[in-house]
Amino acid sequence: MFGITKSNAKKSTLLALITVVFAVIARFLTLHLPNVAPFEAMMIFGVFALHRKILSLILPLAAWFATDLIINNTIYAGFYEGFTWISQSFVFAMIAMLVIFGFTQFLKKRSEEKGHVLGHYGLASVVSPLLFFAVSNFGVWAGMNMYPPTLSGLGMCYVSALPFLTYGMASTFGFSTLFGVMGYLFQRQSAQSSSQA
Repeated sequence: MFGITKSNAKKSTLLALITVVFAVIARFLTLHLPNVAPFEAMMIFGVFALHRKILSLILPLAAWFATDLIINNTIYAGFYEGFTWISQSFVFAMIAMLVIFGFTQFLKKRSEEKGHVLGHYGLASVVSPLLFFAVSNFGVWAGMNMYPPTLSGLGMCYVSALPFLTYGMASTFGFSTLFGVMGYLFQRQSAQSSSQA
C-alpha cells in the first residue's frame, strides 16, 4: 500500500518526522474538540508504513507526552497542583495504545499473508478507537474514584463516555485516511524521484 521498504529506510525516517510534525500541529489545532487527536491514527499508519515498527509506538507516545506536557502546564494548569509531568489520563491512554499497537501488528501481519493491506488498514482505523474507549474508560473507572467500584459503576462510566467515542472514532478514521493519503503520495513521489535518477 505505502511501499516503504528496508531499502528506503531513510525515506521512512523522513516520512515519520513529517507525520510527527503534522500530528503535533493537528493536536493543537483540534484542542477544543473532545477526544480528537491524531496519535492513534499516527500509530496505525506507522505500523503499516514505517520500516522500524517500534517507531510507530514510540513516536506517537512521545508526541502525545510532549503536547500534554505543554497543554497541562499552560491551558489546563488550573486543574493541577504545580508542574505536571504525567497526567493520569496519559497513563490510561498509554496502556490503551499498547493494546492497540499489538492489535494493529496482528492486522499488519494478516494483511501481508492475505494481501489485503487497505482492508486491514481500514479495519485497524475502525476497531482501534473501540479498543481505546474500552481500555481507557476501564482505567477511569478503576483508578479515578469517579464511579462506584461495582459493575453498575463500570456501566455508568462507559455510558457517560459514549459521546466521546463518536469523536474518537471520527478522529482516528479521519486522521488515518489523511496519513494514508500522505503515505501514498510520499511513496509515489519517492518512486518518481528514483526513476528519474
